[in-house]
Amino acid sequence: MGKAICVRCKRPFGRRTGLHQAKICQNCLNALSYRELSPFLESLNLPAAFVRKDCTIIAFNTSLGRIMGRYAHDVAGVRIGDAVECAYYEEHELCGKGAICHHCGIKRMLDLTRISGEGFSEVQIAVRQKSGKEHQHRFTFAKAGEKILVIAKL
Repeated sequence: MGKAICVRCKRPFGRRTGLHQAKICQNCLNALSYRELSPFLESLNLPAAFVRKDCTIIAFNTSLGRIMGRYAHDVAGVRIGDAVECAYYEEHELCGKGAICHHCGIKRMLDLTRISGEGFSEVQIAVRQKSGKEHQHRFTFAKAGEKILVIAKL
């Protein structure tokens, strides 16, 4: 594995954490201000979002917005379960709060990333959607201060 060049500080960094997809080093990811979140997400070629520990999306890019059918200014209160059209989202009212959520791969990876501080690259997670269909998607998770960067390969 080679090194990637950080888009923010222009320094080479290792690829261990999966941040090579985002082309940003851990120090710069931690230092992103709220004003920088949206422009950074727009620079990615994959659907991506910053998520709080309560599963609420803080910011997302146009790629994810197209999938969700929402605009960036429409983000307030949107939870990750709503974004991926989780089959259990409406039934349990709040993503991350229902008993079924303890079995959710996305929720578990968000918690593990937040608690451990480790990044996880291309974790395959099954998502059961409202339509009843189950899809396998790959997600990358990286801690960014108090936020989690989630990159999806849908």
